[in-house]
Amino acid sequence: MSVRRVSWSLCVSLAWLSLLWVTHAAPGQETASHAEPDETRSAHSASGERSRFRTNELLGVEPTFFDDFVDGEPLTPGQREQMLLLINRLKRIPVGTAEMVSRRPLAVAAITDDPAQARGDLFSILGTATEVTRENVPAEDQERLGFDTYYRCTIQSLGVPITLYARHIPGAWALDKPLNEPCGVISVFLQTLPRDLDEDNRQTEGVELLFVADRVGWYPDELLGHLDMDVSLFEDVQDRKPLKERECFYQLLAAVRSDKGGRIEKAGRQRLTEERKRLEALVGNPDVDAKARAAAERGMERIEQGALDVVPLFNEPAKQRGELFVLAGEALRAIRVRVDDEDIQRRFGIDHYYEVEIVTPDSQNNPIVCCVAELPPGMPTGESIHENVRVTGFFLKSWAFNTRTSLDSEESPGEAKRKQLAPLLVAKTIQWLPSRAIVPPQSVKLAVGLLAAILALGVAMWLVRRSDRQAHAQVESSPGSTPPHVSLDHLHDKSDDGA
Repeated sequence: MSVRRVSWSLCVSLAWLSLLWVTHAAPGQETASHAEPDETRSAHSASGERSRFRTNELLGVEPTFFDDFVDGEPLTPGQREQMLLLINRLKRIPVGTAEMVSRRPLAVAAITDDPAQARGDLFSILGTATEVTRENVPAEDQERLGFDTYYRCTIQSLGVPITLYARHIPGAWALDKPLNEPCGVISVFLQTLPRDLDEDNRQTEGVELLFVADRVGWYPDELLGHLDMDVSLFEDVQDRKPLKERECFYQLLAAVRSDKGGRIEKAGRQRLTEERKRLEALVGNPDVDAKARAAAERGMERIEQGALDVVPLFNEPAKQRGELFVLAGEALRAIRVRVDDEDIQRRFGIDHYYEVEIVTPDSQNNPIVCCVAELPPGMPTGESIHENVRVTGFFLKSWAFNTRTSLDSEESPGEAKRKQLAPLLVAKTIQWLPSRAIVPPQSVKLAVGLLAAILALGVAMWLVRRSDRQAHAQVESSPGSTPPHVSLDHLHDKSDDGA
């Protein structure tokens, strides 16, 4: 084989290998969501056209159920009994269904102009709770209704006073005291109420609207509240159990996913700064006991590494609920989780997320599970990875789940399982900190691959030119070589003549 052909073969091979390296991508892995399906919906995220809704069909009451409510009059004992029955049955309507049929916010003018037309409709109310009072269900009705207390909430929304009766309110709200808490609720309109009398015993102007609901959502003036997360859902979370808190999980995932301005990362840096000041004060306090001092020193060591101490997540999960944590460690697993639930896709636009399992220097090889809305471009995924990462996310719970001792994907009869506990955080993304040995992102791979191909072509061309020069020199030095400046065009013709 000639040198020219070897050179071109080498060129093509190198170029082909470079392009293969550029376009190669490790196959990803995917699993189905571990959150149990359910029809639920946030009170905040309604959009689109509103469908007419017959409350009685979902609640199992007669079409004439709402006819007994009279506008402009106080509730009678019979009407109050009907109201309590309605509160009891509102829990039958999945939150997702209620949100789907409540496609408009509170329309005060439409209600006040024709309250009878709005009676029995669902409305999304955003407002401010100003007072909450506990009320008791009559003793003779408690067993039949299944609850013994409910709450009367005073809410201001669009400048209109609202009286709302609900079975559940945020546990952090103080009773019988002035409040100023942002809230949201999907509720059923019943009637207008007479306004309070003024000092001259005359009705004040305007109307007061009466609504009923199963529960009231809370959107406090803090980061999660600004991200449209109902933080009262954290009150239902149970540690060291499977993930049953589906609504809380997906609302939290949707909240972090909606952060477009980097507010979460900024809050994480602020949290590190505040924690540093707190720990420095503890370390410098001579009255602090040895145990607290050791914990503070451990925390300071993690702060210097740009992360927070993970020990509270393992030892005191209930106290960390909804808190923002910055953690740094090694990701050992990153799996794409598919979300098949149509209501979650419709309500939040979520059809997948990623479950990343990490260990930190202070977790003693115990895993921490981070569910993130997205991964950085190029970050490896799979059941076994080793990547340096940092994550800023909200703590949800201590999650209990079963792990198989077998690596088989299909569960077999009698297969051994063990219970695993892990802190569960929810974050928008992971900060990937690849080392030099890690395969670079696709854009870098493309540039390097193209450069390799160009170098291969250059080497091949140099080899071809070099072989040409060597062949030319060899021909000139041979006895039968053609004299200089003599054309080769007629050599073939002469040989033919002599044939």
